[in-house]
Amino acid sequence: TGVQTCALPILDVVACDLGDPASLRDLLARLRSTGPLKGVVHAAGIDQNTSVAETRLDQVAAIVDSKLTASSVLSTETAKDPLDLFLLFSSVSAILGSPGRCIYGAANAGLDALASERQRRGQPALSIAWGPWSGGGMASPDDPRALEQYRSEEHTSELQSPCNLVCRLLLEKK
Repeated sequence: TGVQTCALPILDVVACDLGDPASLRDLLARLRSTGPLKGVVHAAGIDQNTSVAETRLDQVAAIVDSKLTASSVLSTETAKDPLDLFLLFSSVSAILGSPGRCIYGAANAGLDALASERQRRGQPALSIAWGPWSGGGMASPDDPRALEQYRSEEHTSELQSPCNLVCRLLLEKK
């Protein structure tokens, strides 16, 4: 559908393997060399579609590392930066559960807990427990089984655009 924009200044959008601490430190040093680091968005995730009994330990590690371990490292490495924003992309599966996504849900619950802990310490943090997205995501219109569990007669079938929702939440906070 094209690029979506909102009225927020976004200076750099970068990807980094947070499982590689040296790579993260290099990236942060490069970003800090241009001025203070003011915001961080952690939007990584690995989907899961297996029961607990079918989930291998390496899958558990990959799912937890991509969400919880990575966000914890990012939180630690940016603790002294003057951040206005520390945004974590969580999932409604942390709240409602999701068949076949138990480890993914647990890792996202960990993100929510990290955000709460940062807020308790007076640091910025927002964890958005995303439901299904329009135009893609882990539970997309291409996978009707994944969407069905989140829909009800009280909720519209129109799915929220992630960019528009984040912009709205951040602008309301100002």
